[in-house]
Amino acid sequence: MQLKNIQKGNNLKKKKLIIFGSRSLRGNKVAEIIKTTLQKKKINEVITSGGIRGVCLEAQKVCQRLAMPVKLIFPDFTKYARGAFSMRSKAIITEGDMALVIHDGISKGTANELKLLEKTGIKYEYYTMQPEEITELTITDEELEILK
Repeated sequence: MQLKNIQKGNNLKKKKLIIFGSRSLRGNKVAEIIKTTLQKKKINEVITSGGIRGVCLEAQKVCQRLAMPVKLIFPDFTKYARGAFSMRSKAIITEGDMALVIHDGISKGTANELKLLEKTGIKYEYYTMQPEEITELTITDEELEILK
């Protein structure tokens, strides 16, 4: 007799992916890295920073297209003042199982998030790339809706 282990509904463990990245990076290359990682790692939910452009906004757009839940964590300036960004990054790290970092090699914030991941021992994939040539900084209607 062969036994089958069948898991249904809420019994499945959610795999939560943290996404960190530079604000200068956006576009199809970034979106493709995010989409490929979500599919390869069988991710159920994304946790990222809310209200900023770049990699985090691309993550929100990809999740929206895939109808995947995304949890946005915002900095709390009232509570932490100058330390709000660092505290936000720490809060994001406590929520996820693994991370994806897409860095322009310049951003100090993304470099700090990478150090935090290394300290906590969370596994991560790291990509470094140069910003695409953008002659004029524009925000699409789709991006504007997500940022609201």
